[in-house]
Amino acid sequence: MGEISTKNAAFFAMAEFIVDFSTKIFDMAVSDKKRGRNFDYNGRGSNKNRGVERMAERVENNDRGNNESLIRQLAAFIRESQYTVVLTGAGCSVDSGVPDFRSPQGWWRKIDPRTVATVEALQTNYELFHAFYKARIEHLDGVRPHVGHHALARWEQEGRLRLIATQNVDGLHQAAGSRRVEELHGSIRSCRCHRCQRGAERDRFLSGLPCPECGGRLRPNVVLFGEALPDMAWNRALEAVRRAELVLVIGTSLQVYPVNQLPRMTEGRTALINAEETGEEHWFDLFIPGRAAPILERTDAMLRTT
Repeated sequence: MGEISTKNAAFFAMAEFIVDFSTKIFDMAVSDKKRGRNFDYNGRGSNKNRGVERMAERVENNDRGNNESLIRQLAAFIRESQYTVVLTGAGCSVDSGVPDFRSPQGWWRKIDPRTVATVEALQTNYELFHAFYKARIEHLDGVRPHVGHHALARWEQEGRLRLIATQNVDGLHQAAGSRRVEELHGSIRSCRCHRCQRGAERDRFLSGLPCPECGGRLRPNVVLFGEALPDMAWNRALEAVRRAELVLVIGTSLQVYPVNQLPRMTEGRTALINAEETGEEHWFDLFIPGRAAPILERTDAMLRTT
């Protein structure tokens, strides 16, 4: 009987250790190569205490009827920060005419991304995969950066902004003049062969032709669901966020892992600009509801006049 009790005690002690160890490992998942960089909807952080602290520290009167004071507070955050990092999502490009996949009117409502933006679709339903990305690439031909993109580029030139980490694949930040940009989900502006990885001409992909070297299927240089994020871009973004005094998140629902973990990796202030509530607002010191372009334009004007 004593032997059984001893074994039970040892079992429960080991179980408790495993649970505690697993929790710590999960909290470190963002920096883990195996679990931390696969493009997916899954994976929310477990740092609940930080969320409670953020909620307690949020700026008073943070509501839809008081955007001017919120923008003024954001301008103050930027002015006081010596190391600001910006994280952008699809909502940052909407004012340029790029569809937001996760808004009620977004393309994701019409096409499930998990059925088309995947390696499986590329391999088993290339016709749909090709049609989807061909339409996206051709749509971008008439798209230009908006005033918000230009404001961010100006902040970089003035030394206010250290890095933009973007989930967008449209290249609008670079088109506006930003140079310190890490494309976490790749770029739709260039293509390659999925089989041999050689670069390919955009027009060849748009025409539906195979790779001239190996006959493989061509694809844009975007990160598909289930693929790992590019090492260099991820590591640079993570390093910058950890050093940041301010992380400004613009136009993202924070649904895609692991990028949705980045705002939680800083000890600095955090601010969120988004057209809709995401359920993640309590993690931020400041939440400004609304479209990216007018809010960034107004913030830029305040930085210029004070």
